[in-house]
Amino acid sequence: MKINGHDRAGMVRKYSMYTILIVDDMPVNRKLMKKVLHDVVRDIRFMEAEDGYQALNCLLQHDIDLVILD
Repeated sequence: MKINGHDRAGMVRKYSMYTILIVDDMPVNRKLMKKVLHDVVRDIRFMEAEDGYQALNCLLQHDIDLVILD
């Protein structure tokens, strides 16, 4: 199957770990979100940012799969 001109087989991830960026100005909220998500899915790498500027910087420097913001 082709998606946007690319063979779907070539879009398969080379690894199973996903990276989630959690953005919240309150550290306790970030910690709670990490705990809840880690209890559901083990193969997650977390990154944190406390504001939009840090989040943008992180997005520019890393391959982020999902962003959760407050």
